[in-house]
Amino acid sequence: MMNLYYTIQEIGFLGVAIGGVASGFRIYQKWGRGEAVIPLIFTWLGGLILAVILNHMIYGLVLAGNAGDYNPISTARMFAKETHSAAITIGLIVAIVAVIHIYHRYTTGDDVTELVYRWVASLFFLFTFGLIIETVLS
Repeated sequence: MMNLYYTIQEIGFLGVAIGGVASGFRIYQKWGRGEAVIPLIFTWLGGLILAVILNHMIYGLVLAGNAGDYNPISTARMFAKETHSAAITIGLIVAIVAVIHIYHRYTTGDDVTELVYRWVASLFFLFTFGLIIETVLS
């Protein structure tokens, strides 16, 4: 069973790698033409991260038996702290990229008031929602 899993895992990761390289090259071409690529970069990174997360979930929870007593609530509580810290880290990276985008728009002379309001609201949502989830699951 494990040999079959490792074979499927290698084939899956090869497919993800080929897709990631092809998508990265497409993003590079669009960037070279001067098109907006920030949403494409986030989608690209999100897809790669999702592939790795799904691999770890399948291996850790199903094959290695780390799900414990198969109670979803206890499993969620077990992963609550790690999930919260990963979500905060990803949110901070997105916030830093957004600040760079706002600064770029500001230096070109655009009105960035609405972008700043959206940025502050998204940070407030990120930390508040993360705190609520951590409180509920802990």
